[in-house]
Amino acid sequence: MAVGEDRSANPFDMDEAPTMTARRAKTPDLETIVSVAANLFHVHGYQNTTMQLIATELGIAKPTLYAHAQSKGFLLGQVFQLVLRRANIVVTEALSKVDPLEGIACLIDGQIRLSMTYRDYYGVIYGDQRELPADLDDAYQAWMKRFVANVSGLIERGQRTGAVREDIAPVVAAQAIIGITGWSARWLRPHSGLTLDSASRQITALVLGGLSTDSSATDPVWTEGGSEASLG
Repeated sequence: MAVGEDRSANPFDMDEAPTMTARRAKTPDLETIVSVAANLFHVHGYQNTTMQLIATELGIAKPTLYAHAQSKGFLLGQVFQLVLRRANIVVTEALSKVDPLEGIACLIDGQIRLSMTYRDYYGVIYGDQRELPADLDDAYQAWMKRFVANVSGLIERGQRTGAVREDIAPVVAAQAIIGITGWSARWLRPHSGLTLDSASRQITALVLGGLSTDSSATDPVWTEGGSEASLG
């Protein structure tokens, strides 16, 4: 998405979540409901997850769930919405970096941390996109097109400054970065022997090693001795 572009028509770009109706005491908030739904969609599959199962997992009656989430499709859309809004924040921060290589490193680190924080959500995005209602699927496709354009723009800026190799098409690099960082939710696991910081550092070095015109410029963000965040 180009900087300054009007995003108001796309629900995946809005800054605020939809307004909820007044909740009964002790009823979980929408974020909790969506989190539980994401876990159940990921574990059982969207088709095999019922509103009754979600309500049971939340410890509430099904009519109470329907008061806050009118359909299973609504909850699926909320899963996408939460992740995509946070991805917007990551790419905006990356685009704000003066050094394009630092921006790329910021994007990689931010996307990996996002995928680890919302592992179930990413599993749903990769596994159940086809289940999105048509209007939300169209919105997702439009959002993804803008997201790829933003990352491609970061690569192009690096090429203009001479920091990024010109023989690699920006869209190829953008799609590779998005794929590598998003797919990390599938294989990075707690107790795998990798910390989150270590995994992010190594993936950053791998990508920048392939993109940079300077073979020594593979790690502009990380410094030795930094704190190591757990994957758990």
